[in-house]
Amino acid sequence: MSTGDQSVGMDAAAVASLASNMRDSAGEVNDQVQVVAGRMVAPADTGFAYEAQGDAIHNGLLAVQQWLKDWSEATRLTGDAMGQNVTSVTSVDRVNSENTEQAAS
Repeated sequence: MSTGDQSVGMDAAAVASLASNMRDSAGEVNDQVQVVAGRMVAPADTGFAYEAQGDAIHNGLLAVQQWLKDWSEATRLTGDAMGQNVTSVTSVDRVNSENTEQAAS
């Protein structure tokens, strides 16, 4: 169906591609958790006189790791939901488009 020169409907292939890209992105972000883990700073790394600063850096890196894990999971879950729903949404979109087209004729 179209309205003038603009198509009405959902491009299922584009939505499926976006879902796949989101899952890939989630994997890339999750890989960075290990990169951060490999660069942790402990109080011993900063020296006795800078133990508090070492603790602060270490805690900050732990927070970054958790943020990356959370971001990765949220992105993956969003991609999964989009991928799972693209078929049902496409069907509903097609039916609604047909009904609208019939009503317009």
